[in-house]
This record gives sequence, structure tokens and C-alpha cells, in this order.
Amino acid sequence: MQVDITAASAAASTTSTIYFSVDLLLGAVFVLFYAGTRFNTPSTNRSSTTAGRYFVGLFLYCLIGICSYVTLVAFPNLLNFALFQHQMGGAAPTSKISLPLFVALLLTVLLPKIPVLNSVDKWVCTQLQNMAAIPWEVLRLSTELRKFKLEFSADEQALVQQTLEADGFDRKDIIFELTQTPASDWTRVTALLQKVEDWGSDRRMAGYLAASNNDLANLRQRHQAMSSRAKTCFYLRDEEGRGGTTRKTHQAMLRYEEDFSEHVKQLRKDILEFIARGVLRSELTTRALESRLSSMGFKVNCSDPAFSLNQLLLIFTVVCLTMLPGFVFFGSKGMSFEAMLIRLGLVGFTYVVAVACAVLPKSHWRFARLQAGEVRPIAFYVVAGLMSAAISFITSLTVQTIWMSNLDWAWQRSRLTYPWLFVSFATAVLTALMVDNPRFARISGRTQRCLEGLVQGLAMLAVTFLTCLWLNQRVEVFKNVDLRYLEYRPPQVVMTMVMGAAVGCVIGFFIPTWYRRHQEQLAEQRTRSLTLVPAAPGRSTQTVMSA
Repeated sequence: MQVDITAASAAASTTSTIYFSVDLLLGAVFVLFYAGTRFNTPSTNRSSTTAGRYFVGLFLYCLIGICSYVTLVAFPNLLNFALFQHQMGGAAPTSKISLPLFVALLLTVLLPKIPVLNSVDKWVCTQLQNMAAIPWEVLRLSTELRKFKLEFSADEQALVQQTLEADGFDRKDIIFELTQTPASDWTRVTALLQKVEDWGSDRRMAGYLAASNNDLANLRQRHQAMSSRAKTCFYLRDEEGRGGTTRKTHQAMLRYEEDFSEHVKQLRKDILEFIARGVLRSELTTRALESRLSSMGFKVNCSDPAFSLNQLLLIFTVVCLTMLPGFVFFGSKGMSFEAMLIRLGLVGFTYVVAVACAVLPKSHWRFARLQAGEVRPIAFYVVAGLMSAAISFITSLTVQTIWMSNLDWAWQRSRLTYPWLFVSFATAVLTALMVDNPRFARISGRTQRCLEGLVQGLAMLAVTFLTCLWLNQRVEVFKNVDLRYLEYRPPQVVMTMVMGAAVGCVIGFFIPTWYRRHQEQLAEQRTRSLTLVPAAPGRSTQTVMSA
């Protein structure tokens, strides 16, 4: 009888564990869904900044939401603090609902009703949206578009001219050149709106037009409403040219023309903002965004990214080749060839991610760049390290799950080996620190890059040593667990330190120098863009600057 009771208790415990895991997973899905919705409220947030900035901010916001969810589930006593002086309608709200689902309910539907959690959530969301330049990036881009020179192809000019003539405009009032006249302003804003209309045949932009159909319809209505005013303005100017008008009539014509020009400029500003939102929403990279604007006729100065894909692939290859001897001669015992290649590729990818997190945001985030006369951006160093560690953890968990075909085993292995994230964190921090080094005048460039490689190699030597000590402590925690099914063996300390130092030397030798060269090239491009242009005939007393 006792055996039956024990078996029943074990079965009940197993069933309870399964239900708890399901509830935990469902709660995490709900939290992520509501976090994404809150971060994109209003719905124009995505089209207010670049894809990279938006998704980085969204990732960090979702990461904070998941961490809060796991923390409240793991430490239920914190719920008393979160629900301080707030009644949920019962003495024990979790008595009739599982703890994970109750915490998910607090962080989603009931979040606006919990003062403590709601205030913290709003502050975090606001800070991350500011970091992602929401909505400042679309305002900046639309302002830049007003400065860029806009050109129209022959086909576009023919189509716009045909449209305006069909609408009753005289051919002499259709002027595509920028002449600062009402006729030029009206013709160019009509051609600019026609460029937007052409997006309907583009698969990437058609989705944006469908989502922003009301805004586009408003622009069309405003343009159509101003058509009659444009005809009146051009008619009055023609009458002025024929002569015979009084001074009062001339003043009235000027005021009408000024009012019309102001409305045309406001319409042009709104169309440019509509274009800015469209390219920000539809294009994922800065290069694609600049290419889209160039194809529309905007004379944009395209700048190369800090690191090209080929450079990142070169770093990946060099890291893999550096670590390959250690894997072959010291790490292949009891490991299949496929497993060795997968882990080698995973390690190489981890280092490349660390480099990308340390360098690429400097081109987009102001707080990531070293400002003259200010302290180094230490906050960014920490953010870059956390991003690198988070991406490495998710990638490792995904790869291990696919390889082992068991999520529970992959999770247990991640719990055992998470000290490796310290290597990813330290690599990103050290790389971000090194790329902010100035060019030292007292030593040659080759000597400086060798010293930087040596310094980062020694730092990574210490980091891998601490990581190995940490991993050995984790193995002691799991000493009563059979680790063979996890396909894990503790690393060899000496060989791990040597490989870590070698990779650190490689990254320190290449990355800071590449980044400084890229910055010098950008400075040279800015200098060339501010060259003097010879004055036109008849304007010898003026100097024209082209930027």
C-alpha cells in the first residue's frame, strides 16, 4: 500500500512539474508579446527610427521584461513589494492560479493598475526609446532631406508635365529647376508627391503605403485643394507682368503669393517626413536606406560602414584558424568531428558578435562615441558587453537544442557553462575600449597595433583564467550529476588560456586600427566635401561653397 502511495505521489509530482513548465513558457510568451506591443506604442514608433536602433531597443526592453518575469517567479516574496498598498480583490491571489501565470498577468494586463511596476516600466520604456532615437531620427532625416539636392529624371518630368497640363496648368508655369518661385515650388512638390505614388509598384514600399493609406490620402487631398490656388497665383503673376495694376493690387498679389508659398513649403515638409518614415520602416540597413534615397533623386553622400561583411568574415576565419589547433590536439578526445566543427564555429561566431556589438553601434548611437574632452563612454562599454553576452547565450542555447534534440538538456548545459558568457562580455568591453584609443604620435602605427594586440591578449589571458576557475566551481555544483549525457568535459586550463590570449591578440591587432582608418576616411570625405568651387561668370565677387 505504501508503494502505491509513493508511486501516486511521484506521478502527481511529475504532472505538477509539467504543468508548471507549460505555465512558465506561456507566461513568458505573454510577457514578450505585451512588451513588444508597449514598445511600439504608438504604432509609428517603428517608422520613426532605423531598424537597427529599433530592434536593439526592443530586444533590451523584452530582455528586461523576461528578467523581471523570471525574478518574480523565482522569488515570489517580491510580489509583496510590487503589490504594496494595492488590493487585488483577494487575500491570496495566487491560490487559484499558478504563480507563472499570475506574474505574467501582473506584467501584462494588470500592469497599468500596479503603481510601482507601471512607473518602473514607463521609465525603462522611455529611456530605451530615447536610446533608439524615437521619434528624433525621423525628424532628423526629414530635415536632412530638405537640405539634399533633389533631381528628377526625364521620364519623371514628362509624366509630371503631362499631369499638370491635363489639370489646366500652362507649360511655362511648369518649372523643374530650383528657382525659388511659386511655379518652381509647385512643380517640384508635385513631382515629389509623384515619387511617393510610384512606391505602389515597389514590393518593399507597397506595405508601407497600405499601412499609411490615411496619411497618403491626406497629402493627396491637400495637394488637390491647393491646385486651384496655384492656378490663381500664376494668373495674378501673369496679370502683373502685363502691367496696368495698381500698387494696392500689387501688394495683394504679393501677400497671396507668400501665403501660397508657405502652404507649399509645409506640404513639401510633410511629404518629406512621409518619405523619411517610409524608408526607415522598409529599409533594414543604412546602406539600403541611402540607396533608396539616391534612387529617388536625393543627392545623398553614402558613407561606408565601420566594418564590411568581408572584414567580419575575415575576423571569423582568423579566430577559427587560431583556435583550430587547440580543438584538434587538445579538445577532440571523445568528441565527434561534427561536434568539434559546430563548437569551433560557435566560438568564432561569439567573438565576431562581441566585435560587432563593440564597434557597429558607434556609428548610430551618440552615447557610444567618445566625445572630445569627455570621459570615455563607460556606460556603452557595459551595454555592449551585455548585448554580446545575451546574443551569445541565445545562440548557444539554440544550437545546443538543435544538436542535442532536447531543450531540457540544452538548458541544463547552459546552466552549467554560463561562465563562458564572461568571455563574450569581456571581449566586447575590451574591444570597445581599444577602438577609442587615439592615434599615438610618438610611436609608429604598426607598433601601436602590436601593443594593442598584446594588451588585449594579456587581458583575455586573465579573463579566460577566471572563467576556467568559475567553470570548475560549476562542475563541483553538478558533481552528483552524470554529465556524460550533456556531452560536456571541463576545459583544460592552460590550453584555454593560450587560445583566449591568442584570439585577444588577433582582435586587438586588427580591430582598433581598422576603426581608426575608417574614422580618418570619414574625416577626409568631410574635408573634400567642403572644397571651394570657382565663382560663375558675372559673380566674381562671391565665393560659393558646395557641401
